[in-house]
Amino acid sequence: APEIAQLGLRALAAATLSNLMSATIAGFFIGLA
Repeated sequence: APEIAQLGLRALAAATLSNLMSATIAGFFIGLA
């Protein structure tokens, strides 16, 4: 089941990227405030 592993890896990467973006945007707005 390599495709399942690939999907999980992609989901993990997407979640990490999403978290990073949220933190960056939050930090940006906190810096603005």
